[in-house]
Amino acid sequence: GAKDFPMPLHKPFNLDPKTGYPYPEDCAKFSWADYYFTEAAGQAFQNLYDNVDGLRDEWAQFWKKTADVFKEEPSVIGYELINEPFCGNVFKHPTLLIPGVADYLNLQPTYDALQKAIRQVDEEHNIFFEGVTWDFFEVGFTEVPGGKQYQNRSVLSYHYYEPPDFSKKLNFEARLLDLKRLKCGGFLTEMFTVGTDFNSMFEMFDLCDKFKQSWHGWMYKSYGCIEQNLGCLNMSSPGKESIQIANTSRTYPQAVAGRTQSYAFDIKTKVFTLVYETVGSCKSGRTIVYFNKNLHYPNGYRYEINPNFKVTPSENEYFLYLDEVNKVPNTVVTFKLFPLSFTDSEDIHPVTVMGDKHLSENHNENEKKKK
Repeated sequence: GAKDFPMPLHKPFNLDPKTGYPYPEDCAKFSWADYYFTEAAGQAFQNLYDNVDGLRDEWAQFWKKTADVFKEEPSVIGYELINEPFCGNVFKHPTLLIPGVADYLNLQPTYDALQKAIRQVDEEHNIFFEGVTWDFFEVGFTEVPGGKQYQNRSVLSYHYYEPPDFSKKLNFEARLLDLKRLKCGGFLTEMFTVGTDFNSMFEMFDLCDKFKQSWHGWMYKSYGCIEQNLGCLNMSSPGKESIQIANTSRTYPQAVAGRTQSYAFDIKTKVFTLVYETVGSCKSGRTIVYFNKNLHYPNGYRYEINPNFKVTPSENEYFLYLDEVNKVPNTVVTFKLFPLSFTDSEDIHPVTVMGDKHLSENHNENEKKKK
């Protein structure tokens, strides 16, 4: 037990008589990461994985109920089973600290059980699954939750923080090998989008584009920010919202009617490029590109597309719809979006060039105002 562990232990915290829990001020005396390596936390995780007292069964029922409630919500893209799972009781099983071991021994059978419960009520949504946080190289999973038949509805979730991670490029290369082996999707579900190291953040965004990976920034919350010096963004952070939006809002393909070959957004020039190949089996012929017109293209924008696809802006001008004119499979489509400078937009009129199957059109605010 903990009393036998050969190192000084902190005396027990005083408990709040109203809640029965330690006071937040006492808990904050130690880093949150330190608590993961206590025997109590390790055993709690192990009990969950081993289904002690039916804990895992109850967890599965929780996910079944959650999926049943949210399965019809259009904004839900999937269910992440657990965020940053700890490996288990490393005091009894120290080999769990070896990267990949806990993924295979503890997490994979647990995820299978949770997946089985979810699929009783929802066969369609993605299931996000994550390895331990120190899987710097290959994850230990041998298959996605539920097996091969669910590969197209499974997403490997992973995080990147430097430190402890040490190479953005190597991290992405390792994850791509995992995705190829497991034949599933990938999603960078945590990375720093706060603080002042903007160059590192933009480098990460560019790599996400290069490796065609979705990303989600951290953090948006109202607690633990000042004490941990994390520079969090929340509704009580005056002035930070506009900076955060300017840094993280990027033009990107929200949906592609085909096989994406490459895409990139240049934060300095605001130029966006998308290359994809149409696929005959794709049910939709519409590709959707998200762009923040007011932020990145305030004086208007110009696009080029080859071959001649129909391009239509949404009413709120946050999306561009690229529709196939003639549905021809295996066609390589190149789309580029450019901002108009204030000078460029003064006397520009919308122009369409069709002779070489190349469409170029300008949309600018000054012309709209004149009309």
